[in-house]
Amino acid sequence: MMPLFFLFGMLVATIANAETFVPKNLTTMVRPALEINTGNRYKGRINKCEKEGIADIRRLNSPYEEFWAYIPAECTWIELGILEQIRGTIRRDRYGNCRSPSTISGIKKADVISLIREVNTLILYHPHPTNDALVEHLAKNKKLGKFSSSCIIEARIETLEAALPGIPDLASMLEFSRIFYQQHHDGIFAEKIVSTYGVTEYRLTTAGLNELKSGDFKTLKRREMRKYFQIRNRLKAIQYAEEALPNRNREKLANLLKTINSEINSFVISFEPEK
Repeated sequence: MMPLFFLFGMLVATIANAETFVPKNLTTMVRPALEINTGNRYKGRINKCEKEGIADIRRLNSPYEEFWAYIPAECTWIELGILEQIRGTIRRDRYGNCRSPSTISGIKKADVISLIREVNTLILYHPHPTNDALVEHLAKNKKLGKFSSSCIIEARIETLEAALPGIPDLASMLEFSRIFYQQHHDGIFAEKIVSTYGVTEYRLTTAGLNELKSGDFKTLKRREMRKYFQIRNRLKAIQYAEEALPNRNREKLANLLKTINSEINSFVISFEPEK
């Protein structure tokens, strides 16, 4: 049995460590783990390093998106998401296939700005729910009655698109990068997605940073979002299709990112597969 004084010492150390970073202008509540907080009555503050936090997100397996700010220097996560919603029901994609509903989650610009004022390295995280979790949510809420069994099965199938940022994700990264680098010229800002395949990061390149500092931000944002949209739409369904072997999915994702990154100069997307 572990000595009582040692246990007490561990407890004190844990409590002290949980208070290493407390935002000055955000009211937060200490929580034991990352969670989906759809009630939004408080903002959770979780004292965990990056890998531990990602593991929490994976365990959630929720149909809802959520946003967290991760502060690497402090091993602290701040929950920031609001307005977590699942939009509609099963839909047809541009290829005519049955797909799960889309999800949205908001974030208050003022909350992110308040953290930017305090830290010079910041990562915004959010998960992309699996199609299976989304369809299961519809089933529990009895919203699948009019769909055929084959359509429902098809809607559950995952695609590699889950590992890629959407247009709203890209818009968020560009906007918060602009605000962040106005205050921290030598800081680091990025956004990351946790999907069933791994962790995707997207951030400005050196060229993008130089253009951000010297050019017209509105033109940069409009141009890059349009270019990204065009590339994504040009890719074929077979390129997004999930394969049975994880290694094959990694190869396909690497090819997707190679195509995207070769045509875009101001930001880069990288991917770390789930281990």
